[in-house]
Amino acid sequence: MTEDATNSPKTRQTSVTIACVLLSLSLLLVFPIIGAYAYNTHGTDGLIAAALAGAICWSGAMIALVLVGLFRKSPNQMVSATLAGMLFRMGLPLVTGLVITNAGGPLADAGIFGMILVFYLVGLVVETILSVRILGSSQDAAKAS
Repeated sequence: MTEDATNSPKTRQTSVTIACVLLSLSLLLVFPIIGAYAYNTHGTDGLIAAALAGAICWSGAMIALVLVGLFRKSPNQMVSATLAGMLFRMGLPLVTGLVITNAGGPLADAGIFGMILVFYLVGLVVETILSVRILGSSQDAAKAS
């Protein structure tokens, strides 16, 4: 049995890498809009809050995307990876936002929780689309072999 380009480990790794780059770019494209609003309403504290909110949501979405990429070998692993990814994608921003908001301070006053929600929604849409494409490509490779 010959191994074609769609079934090689390097190709699969590249698709996850490209997905991670696309996720990063999508959140970076949203940052100037949120950052400008935050800076105009709350100054430097708002800009720091926007950067932190973006970093928190990027981290959770990136972990979720990498988990899907790593554990896509069988249907059971795909489901487990998707559920574990949801834990990180949703749990990290939610818990961090609640902790910072309850602690108070300049970041909470700048509205970091709202910024987390905006970054989360953008990351959710992009990461979901990319995850489905990664899982779909692994199913195509499994059918070809």
